[in-house]
Amino acid sequence: MILKMWKKLNGIFNSKKTITGNKGCVLVVEDNPLDRQFFCQTLRSECFEAIIADGGDIIETAKNTQLIIVSTIPSSRERLDLCAKVRASDKTKHIPILIVADKGDNSNVMEYYSQRVDSYLRKPITKKELIRQVEILVNSKKV
Repeated sequence: MILKMWKKLNGIFNSKKTITGNKGCVLVVEDNPLDRQFFCQTLRSECFEAIIADGGDIIETAKNTQLIIVSTIPSSRERLDLCAKVRASDKTKHIPILIVADKGDNSNVMEYYSQRVDSYLRKPITKKELIRQVEILVNSKKV
């Protein structure tokens, strides 16, 4: 009996599927490798599955996620256009978008909100701040 329980617990703690992903799936759109690692490790530590956008079709990649985190690029409309594309598609228009802006990014916050993003954070951010926003946004769409 004890051996059976130990094997079950050992399987739970060693199973990636159990530890990551049971709170939902988050797509991370971030070019900076260190920031991308921060987002993914933080999400996975709180039982979210993190998928990295690989430059392919963003709509197909995002359609089964519960949230999209988009890190902005200073002086670039690329990410703003990405948000517009997500909102224009029937497959992804319901998915919340969290914008994370670089400290030096002086983009107009209102431009992002005009694309119906759900939340906006400015770097540097803490793990606690990131997880709080992610949980709020993911849970808001479950209602």
